This record gives sequence, structure tokens and C-alpha cells, in this order.
Amino acid sequence: MRIPLSGSKDVDPNRLLPLFTKVMAMFTPAELKVEFKEILNFTTFLCSVLVREIRQRASSHGTVDAAANIAEYLQQSSSQKGWLLLNSIYFLISTDDEVIINSVCKVSLPSTLVKTIYLFFDLPVNNEFCEPREKLNQLLTCLLDRLCSFKYVSEELAKKDDLLLLFIGSSSSLPQENVQWRKTTARVLEALSARSLTPNVIKYISTKDCIRTYLTNIKSPKLQTQASFTVLAEVAEMIICLLCVLKDSARQTNQLIENFSQSNGYLAIKDFILKNEDCEDIIRNILLMLVSVITNGPLEIKPHHSSGLVQLPTFHLPNPSGNGLSVRNIQAFGLIHKIFLESQNPAVCANVIDTVHSIYSCDPANYFILDKEYPLALFIEQLDRKDEIVRAKIFELVEYCVFHLNYIPCKELIGICVQMKTELASGQQSICISGVQAAFRLLTVDSVIKDAFREVGLLDTLCYIINHLFAQYKQRSLTDNEKKLVLLATDLLTVIIKGNLENARMFSDCFGARTLLSVLTVVNGEWRSSSLQLLKQLLLLASTDQYIAGVIQVISQVGPQQQLELNVDLLKTVLGVLRESHKVRVQFRKTGGYLGLISMLLGLEGAFSKMKNTEGSVAVEAVELLDFIHLIFKVLTISMRFEPSNAKYFSTEVSWDSITTVLRLMGAFNDNTMVNVTDPEWRLQGSELKNELAACHAVFKMDEDIQSGSIPADMPPSIFFACYIIRLLFNMALDNYEKMSSDVTWASPEGSLEDCIVSWTSSVLVHPGAVQSILSLLPSIHSENTKWHVGAQYYCGLLLKALLKPERNQQLMCQVDMPRHLLSIASKLFLCEEHILLHPFYYVLERLSYQSMQPSQLRNFLRLDLPLCCRNLDESTDDEPPRPNEGGPVPLQRFALNENFYVCQR
Repeated sequence: MRIPLSGSKDVDPNRLLPLFTKVMAMFTPAELKVEFKEILNFTTFLCSVLVREIRQRASSHGTVDAAANIAEYLQQSSSQKGWLLLNSIYFLISTDDEVIINSVCKVSLPSTLVKTIYLFFDLPVNNEFCEPREKLNQLLTCLLDRLCSFKYVSEELAKKDDLLLLFIGSSSSLPQENVQWRKTTARVLEALSARSLTPNVIKYISTKDCIRTYLTNIKSPKLQTQASFTVLAEVAEMIICLLCVLKDSARQTNQLIENFSQSNGYLAIKDFILKNEDCEDIIRNILLMLVSVITNGPLEIKPHHSSGLVQLPTFHLPNPSGNGLSVRNIQAFGLIHKIFLESQNPAVCANVIDTVHSIYSCDPANYFILDKEYPLALFIEQLDRKDEIVRAKIFELVEYCVFHLNYIPCKELIGICVQMKTELASGQQSICISGVQAAFRLLTVDSVIKDAFREVGLLDTLCYIINHLFAQYKQRSLTDNEKKLVLLATDLLTVIIKGNLENARMFSDCFGARTLLSVLTVVNGEWRSSSLQLLKQLLLLASTDQYIAGVIQVISQVGPQQQLELNVDLLKTVLGVLRESHKVRVQFRKTGGYLGLISMLLGLEGAFSKMKNTEGSVAVEAVELLDFIHLIFKVLTISMRFEPSNAKYFSTEVSWDSITTVLRLMGAFNDNTMVNVTDPEWRLQGSELKNELAACHAVFKMDEDIQSGSIPADMPPSIFFACYIIRLLFNMALDNYEKMSSDVTWASPEGSLEDCIVSWTSSVLVHPGAVQSILSLLPSIHSENTKWHVGAQYYCGLLLKALLKPERNQQLMCQVDMPRHLLSIASKLFLCEEHILLHPFYYVLERLSYQSMQPSQLRNFLRLDLPLCCRNLDESTDDEPPRPNEGGPVPLQRFALNENFYVCQR
């Protein structure tokens, strides 16, 4: 069959269409193109018929009737063939053959279909035809969408001046029943801009002011006065459609973007968003589409980078990734910034920040491209005007720069510091809290961040926060937010200063030791704990001794009984620093640390004599004081460990005699300096004191911490206090505090304690002066119960005996002149052959005589009971009364010691 090109009436399409319908079922478009040689002529014929039929129905009636007649012809029905004709044409152009598409354009099918859809805007309402019209809409949409893939179509629409109809139609307000035709127009316009924009088409759009016309329709009073959600959604669709066109055109030229800007398009979108801030979903969709406009343009924009104060070593300025990812329209981004500035709705502002985040995420270079005209700092300036959700998202943007761009945004951090100070001065804390929390997260990236925080003023800001809130604290109680902020600020300062000498130096300039110690003196609880951690770092890093000197001054000014808790906290902090730093141990000596500790012990004068006795336990106050004394001994011991200069200074300048005197004044000991020999209980045997010795042994076996204040059964508190303090001296003598593993082994109480109460393998006597103190305090152990009094002194005598067993210990004790002390304390004891302390004391003296004993000391020992003619013939007031055995021979037991002396001399 030969089909004429003119589309004359010689061939009736009504006879061909049913036959071609069967052909469509048998072949695909590609197969038909191969098999059907006359497909071009056939397509042209069918398109000509369709154009003719539509024009005939459109020319003789008004728009409403014309639209109804055309729709009736085209929609699916048994009487009309327009539906089959449309389907056949759609099948034929699905071959995507450019020659066929060109022939379709020559017979003006695209132009006719666009006019037809525009006529359908006036279709009268007819519920009977709802479904057929919906199917017709779908078919026409698919047909035009397919046609718009080809530049011939867009050129033809521009040539026939029908492209303007697409812009007008896409921005027109229609009854709800006909909205589908406006959506079809918008879809066709979007398809055309995406796939078939040419320079001629763009020139047409610009020349015909299509963008201005589109915006005028959007801003029409008819749309602006209606506040229903449906109308707002339609306007949003119109805006998104226009943004699609702008986005697609921007890949070739900025012409349409400039037309849009000159027509106040950005202002129109901003006004629409601000007017309808409650429509969150609508606004979000517009902002997402705006991202595409921002990231499309004909020219690449180079990223701008300011060197900054401090940068991460891994930072490299990124290169733009290309169209669709990199920012190429900075003016469009300005719209986002203006919306953020003017919007009062938290949801809108949050969506704006999310949009900025997505732009930064598209391409690492985008942050730097925008930094010159719209830096992130502009958003930070508005922090105080936005709510918590928006603030959190802005802080996330700052964190994004550090975590993902490896870039420290110094301008933004400076802006945050300014905002924090401003907000705090106005009595608010939320920005400060969020800022400090964000800073904590940033510190996980690199230690260089600590330097950045110093340079941008964050360290100074944290000092300001603590100073400000401390001033408030002295006037009133802090609120929960203020407490939270001051703890965060103090902890952040601690982390920033840790290991950073420059930060420690700057803190000293901004805050100073005196202010920090004032805070520690006044505050308590968690704030004091955090401040103590800060103090610890400063003690370790400070280039001067101002902090350690300040601490010593504080603990020396007020007696421990008035501020026991503060003194304990400060000493624990000092103890932690002394463990770690040689420098601090030296500073501790030079700033009078040992004198400060002695003054603290002196402040406890009479403390234990005031304690009330409670059966089976010790008063809470006594437990606290004993723990405090224990802490002082720890500080003394640790400060001298690995520091011979400190140990020498302590033994010569402070002296162990001072320690003994101060301990005796506490009330746990009496004033006796010589062993008592008069009471009959001194003649008891060790087996008769088994219970008392076991109780004393239990005290010495206690852990370093007092076990909940419990004491052995029936033990008087004065005996418990004395035994505990002597136990501390014993630990100090062996430098046995805080050792990873101690080889000191206490004997089992089931065995005989008189043989050996304690032993060790490798520990050595480090501080012989502590043993001297034990010896000096032994006669001062007292109790109203004489048996306990005797038992405790006997136990201490056995302890001295155990300490003097190793030969090295004997030599060390001789170096500190222990024989002289022993003879002065136990001169009367050596005259009593049945005294219970005689055995351990005689053992000690004998061991010392083997090592070193001065002739004068031996002479004094031999003359203890004034044998032969030892009494001075010249009488004096200090002479002892005559003794029964005075002037007799030297007792036999003296000669054993005499023999040891001569062996030693040889």
C-alpha cells in the first residue's frame, strides 16, 4: 500500500489503525523500523492526520468547547479513533530515530500538542470522563516527554512561539480538576530543559522574558491570597520546576540565571519561604532543588583559602570536582543565607543548615569556594538568635570542617568564642555548653587542635567563664546549667593544658595560680575535683614554682582541723604530681613543702586527746584524722623517693626529732621519754600478754586504709592510735608506700609473735630516722589499762628487734647514733633484770654494739648502776639518790657487751 505524504483523504486512517494495532502487538519499535521500510512516510501521515483533526476542532469553537471536543476525540472511546492515533504515533516515535522526529516536527505535531494541553486548562468538569482524561493525560505526557529528548522539538517550539506557552502553563493556577494538565506542562518543560536545550532555545527564552513571565504568574494575587496547603504545594511545584530549568540551562550559560536574578527571582523565593515557614516539607523540597542550582554553572570557581592561625599537618586544599558537585552559583547560595538571617522558624533554619551541610558534603572544595563571600562565620554570628536544634547543627558544620576537610576553621572558632562570652554576660549558658562539648569532640582529631584553641581565644574564653561563674558562686548558688558549664569548662581546660607548655603558660597569664587556688578554697564537690585535675596538670607543666608554692601556702595558713577536706584534696593532688615529676619534687623542697607538712601535723595538736571512746570502733573524726596523717606520711615518703637531696634536706633541716615531737603532741602519746620500770605489770611474761600482742599485730596487718574505723576487741582507742601511727613510721622507714609489690610479710597471729613479728626479703631500710622516731615514741604509748600499755610497748620493742635483724640495718642505725638514743631512753630498763622489755632492748643494743659503738656509750652503759667508784665525789643538785648496790662490782652481763665492743674496735 502506498501512503501519500500529503495526508490526503485518499487513504482512510480509520481503516489502517486497527491493522496497525495488531502490528504493534507483533513488533517492537526497533524491529518495526527495520521491517517497515515506509515507516517515515507512515509516521508523517499519521501525525498530519492528528494535527489536522485537532486544528479542525480547535478553530471553530470557543476555548472551552474546543478543549472539550479535542478531549472527546483523543480520549479512549469506541466512536473516536484519536486514542488509537495517539498510541500509534507514540509507538512510532519510540524508535528514537532523528529522521522520524524531524518529520514529526515538520508537520508541527509538538507545537500542536503543546497548544492542545494549554487548551485543556479550560476543560469543563465532567465526572464521567475523569478516568479517560487521566489516561489521556498519561499518554500525552509520555509522548511529549519522548519528543523533548530531541533538539528538533525544542527548536520547533521556539520557532512556532509555543515554548512561551510551556512557561505560562507551568506557572498558571488551575481548578483542582485540571491541575494534572499544568503538571504535564511542567514535566514537558523540565524534560525539554534537561535534554534539548540549545543556544537558540535559551536565546528565545531570554528574549521573550519567559523567566519574568513565570515569576509574575507565581507572584499573582490569585496564588498569594490563597493559603490552603494545596495551593502552596502547587506554588512550590512551580518554583521547583523553574529551578530545574535554571539548573539545566546553567550548564551552558548564565543567561537564564541572570534573567532570574534581574526579575527578583531570589527575592520571590525568599518571600514565599518566609511567608509559609510552617510548611516544612514544601520548604525542604525547594531548598533541596536550590542545591542543584548552586552547584551548576558554566564556569568553575576556584576555592579560596586563608592560611589561618594553625592548621592540621594533613590539610591540603581540595580541587573542585566538577559540574553538579562544586559550587558554581554563589549568588544562589546568598539566598540560603538570607533565609537563615530573616527566618524566625526553627524548622526552616534547621533545614537551611542541613542544606549548607549537604552542599559542603557534595564537594570538599565547596567550603573554600564559599568562604570568601559567605563564610560559615556568618551563620555563627546568628547563634544567639537561633534555638538549640539550629545551634547544634551549626556546631556540626564546624566539626565537619575538622573531621572531613582536615581544616581548622579559625574564623569560625573565633566567632564561637565571641558568642560564648556575649551569651554568658547576658546570663545564658546554652551556647557555651554546646561550644565546650563541640571542642571536646574536636580534640580527638589531633593534638594541634590544642594550639588552635589557644590562638583563637578559646583558652581565654574558658578562663573568663570560670572567673565569671566563680564570682556568681560567691554571691549565690549556681543553676544546674551553670554547674554543668563550669565543670565542662574546667575539664576542657585540663585537657587543653595537658602536655602543652604554651597553653599552661597562657593559662597562668589569663587566670593565675592565686585565682585557681581561691577557687579550690571556696568551691567543693565536682567543681573542686575538676579544678584539682587542672591544678595537677599545671603543677607538672608550670615553668615556675608559683603553683606548688601556692598550694603549700594554702595548706599552711589554716589548721587541718578547720579545713581537713581541702587539705586532703590538695595533698592527694600533690602526691600524684610528686610520683611523676622530678621537677616538682625539687620545687616541693625549695618552696618549703616539708615545713608545710610539719605545720599541718602541728595543727593536729591535742586532736586525739579530745576523741570520745566508742566500744568496738573509732569515731569518724578520728578515722578522718588518721587517714590525713597517713596521707602526709605518703607525701613525705614519695617526695624523698629517688631524690637524695630531698632526703638529706629533711633529715638535716627538718630533722626526725621534729617529727617525733609533733607526733607526741597529737594526744595519741604522752610525754614520757624513758621506759617505765616501776609498775608491777612490767614483770609480766609474753604468754600473759598474748591477747594484747595479737590485737596490736592486727592493727599492723591492716591495709593502708583504716577498715571502716573498726578496731580489735577491747583495745583502748589510745593504743589503737599509737599503733597505727607507729605502723605509718614503719612503712616510711622501709619506703613501703605505693609499691607495686611488697615483700613485707607479717607473722601469723596463731604462732609465737615473740620470735618474729615481721620479715622481708629484699626491702631495705631507707629512712633510719623513722626507726629513731619509733624508738623515741615507744615510752610514750599509754593507756589507763596498764596491761594494754605494757603489751603495746612490748609489741613495739619486738618490732624494733625485727627491724634490727639485718646487718645492713644495724649499720645504718649506728650511723644515726641509735646506741646513744637507746641508752638515754632505756637506761633504767637495763637495771631491771625481770622487765618484759629488757629482752628486745638488750637484743637491739647487742646488735648495734657488734657494728659501731662509741667508747663513751660503752662507758655509760657500764656505769648504769654506779659500780665501784663511779659516783662523782662533788655533790650536785642533779645527783641520783644512793642505791642499795651502789659501789659494787660491774654486773656480769655487762661484760658480754664489753666483749662485743672490743671485737668491733678491732
